[in-house]
Amino acid sequence: MEEDKEYPYEPSVKSSPVDQPAHYYGDTVRSLFLAGAIILLITTGVYRNTFDMPVSLSFLGSIILVLFAGLTMYKQWVIIFFDVVISIISTIFFEYLVLYGSHNRDTLLFWIYQLLAIIFLCALYYSVKTLRNNIVR
Repeated sequence: MEEDKEYPYEPSVKSSPVDQPAHYYGDTVRSLFLAGAIILLITTGVYRNTFDMPVSLSFLGSIILVLFAGLTMYKQWVIIFFDVVISIISTIFFEYLVLYGSHNRDTLLFWIYQLLAIIFLCALYYSVKTLRNNIVR
């Protein structure tokens, strides 16, 4: 009985609400956006002299990614739609840098751009799946 007084609630094993749809991948999109923002900030700090974009654009992009990662919610299809748009723009932007960037002096920068393009391509896939689920039901 002593234990019941100390811990009146059982810890929940589930990390998501009960009414969350089966085809909701916002948590995955959120994780991918955060990973992309962190990689972008670290890369900006390390390669600020040879980076293919203005530093302010990198910071602004990271803030937008984190903002939409925090706003992503399965009941708000408008935010999920913007997740799709951000994923499309980011995938195109970083793949463009892979193909036409001035990273030919540094192979690691090429692979960082490629990694970011792949991260945002995966975010696009999962955000489209979530948006499709919201439109269909």
